Amino acid sequence: PSFNKPLPPDLSRGSPAVPQPQFEDTPAPPMPPVPVPPTPDYASDPTYIVRPPPPIQRANRTDQDYSETPKAGIHAILAEVKAPSGERHVLIEDLLEGGQLERKGVRKMDRIVEVQGRSASSMSLRQLQGMIPGNEGSKVELTVQHPASQTGPSPPFTINVTRTFSQTADA
Repeated sequence: PSFNKPLPPDLSRGSPAVPQPQFEDTPAPPMPPVPVPPTPDYASDPTYIVRPPPPIQRANRTDQDYSETPKAGIHAILAEVKAPSGERHVLIEDLLEGGQLERKGVRKMDRIVEVQGRSASSMSLRQLQGMIPGNEGSKVELTVQHPASQTGPSPPFTINVTRTFSQTADA
């Protein structure tokens, strides 16, 4: 390349010629080819084993359980909380005022210990909520514990609650 060529007079505008670098037009070197990994042959490669998906595990339910018939309940809102010890507890977050739960001594923030004799801590909230609804007039057994007070933890107590459809039938 030649760096000492003067500018053409129309670009210098009356000023003395200022040397400007001049580059020759040379093509860029060719790019190296990009390697493309070969597509694996899954059929002949023993590391790729195609297996059918495992069968879907279904609960032992009858057609009656899948019916569109609404289920009766106990008129309470449940919540799952994690205790500082790491244990999971299911609490009664809210309940029908004057309803059968309240008449049987259950209060807001009471912990459900068991449902139908099964430990609530061994079930997810969804499993527990699935055990409570049932046929109207049938009963569900709940073991409940009030929150600990200054005197210590209160003993759990067991109640039988009648499942109802309406809040007025519960009150």
